[in-house]
Amino acid sequence: MVRITSSMKWRILSILGCFGLTIPCDALAERVYVTSWSSGADKKVYVTNWKEEATMVVYVTTIKSESAQPGVWFFAGHAADSDMKIYFTRWKDEADLIIYYTTNKSEAGPRGEP
Repeated sequence: MVRITSSMKWRILSILGCFGLTIPCDALAERVYVTSWSSGADKKVYVTNWKEEATMVVYVTTIKSESAQPGVWFFAGHAADSDMKIYFTRWKDEADLIIYYTTNKSEAGPRGEP
């Protein structure tokens, strides 16, 4: 398995941008940390029950090394061990990212605009 580093992520984003393709940067977060304060978060996340309205489908893993695939999240115990700090919001209009949880790892990843 190949581990994608932060510098590799930005190179991939740059290449895709040259072709007019965009992937939300959030989709490339591997390890996330949940904060209790919205002001301390990199992204505000809303969880939906409808896959069609999600901007990303997320598969949660308990194995840190599995989190190299876009949309596969490992919840870190400490902010320093994370790629992105998130805050779960109750309001979809406030969210930077709308996610749908899946139990199928192959479904994980960014989706088009809902």
